[in-house]
Amino acid sequence: PNYRELRVEPRQTEVAGQEVTDALEELRKMRVAQSRKITENTKSKDSSVISSEAEGVAEKSHTVGSGSIIGPLDGARDDKSTQETLPELNDEFARSLGKFENLDALKKILHENLKAEKEYEESVRQENVLVELLIEKSEFEDLPDVLLASELEQVFHEFKNNIEHRGVVFADSLTQFKKTEGEFKKSLEPQALKRAKSS
Repeated sequence: PNYRELRVEPRQTEVAGQEVTDALEELRKMRVAQSRKITENTKSKDSSVISSEAEGVAEKSHTVGSGSIIGPLDGARDDKSTQETLPELNDEFARSLGKFENLDALKKILHENLKAEKEYEESVRQENVLVELLIEKSEFEDLPDVLLASELEQVFHEFKNNIEHRGVVFADSLTQFKKTEGEFKKSLEPQALKRAKSS
């Protein structure tokens, strides 16, 4: 075949504004998670001090006769509530993430990164499609049975390992597919043949 005539229709790799907005939201959530982790670590280290202070407050409460613990503990609940609030999306937030002059600079970098990621994924997709086209249009001599059998075993074990990695018993999967192991292997032959041709 004339390989130069092979063409793959490209797909758009434009980045929508909503994608940048979603990325910013993820960054805000990550910042909250980081703050929560730092706070939890701090509380863990100061647990003995906090415990002592709580006991002191409790003793004062009983002395006065209020029968309840007030003040600092109520404040701690307010702090936790504040930590769960997402940081405001502004220039200060952008600068806290790195060497960004302002929020617009952060948005620009996010847009460029998303664009680069999409372009890379598209190049990989086009390469895979070209390989498929080459296999379809190329004429192969009969492949050795040993090679096909080896490729089939590899495809079978990869599939089986993926199933078991998800915590599913492979025998149960065969029951669900209503196939014996031999029948299931046979269904993988086209995939094994394609891999053998492309190797």
